[in-house]
Amino acid sequence: MANKTLTLTISDKEFTFNLNAEDYNAAIDEIMPGNKIQPAHNFCMRCIADKDKEALAKILDGPSVAWQLWQVITEAYVPDLNIKVGKLSG
Repeated sequence: MANKTLTLTISDKEFTFNLNAEDYNAAIDEIMPGNKIQPAHNFCMRCIADKDKEALAKILDGPSVAWQLWQVITEAYVPDLNIKVGKLSG
């Protein structure tokens, strides 16, 4: 996955996220069955542009905000491979 820049508008303010495979993979590695919010929070804070870091930190205090952002960001970043599963044999 290539480096990409994504701009999201959250409550009428634009936020710029600088996305790369290293940060994305680190977040996936941190996610555990009982721990999804903190890795999502860490991912958002690692990827946010420096100019937007303080404003995003305030927004991330809301319930499940980090997870909502994680979902939107990863949907935009991760390529759709159009995978089709065939029949399992044996």
